[in-house]
Amino acid sequence: MNYVSTMKIGNCRRFFAAIGRFLKPGGIIVLLENNRGSTAETFRSMIEAAGLCVVFVHNCEGQRTPYTRTYYIGIARRGDAISAWARPPAHNRVSTDLNRLRTHTTASRVL
Repeated sequence: MNYVSTMKIGNCRRFFAAIGRFLKPGGIIVLLENNRGSTAETFRSMIEAAGLCVVFVHNCEGQRTPYTRTYYIGIARRGDAISAWARPPAHNRVSTDLNRLRTHTTASRVL
């Protein structure tokens, strides 16, 4: 599925609310975003409100930037088993609960 949205919060909320039903068990959404307009934390509450969870964040600055910087957010259904490729290395985990992982940068394999 390819979904293009203008950066409007209402569009993002509708996207996250709808996308979960298209995920197979254990499926991962890899969302590509840009630090010029957002951070991973911009989306976290919308993702969690939709019954999903953030399983990884790669290449995200902690704040918006005046320059283009692409980052990736891995999103899964809350409670699903997470494939090994999407799990951060143990030394980068802030919590063992994948539903509450905080932003980290790793050399995760991102497709």
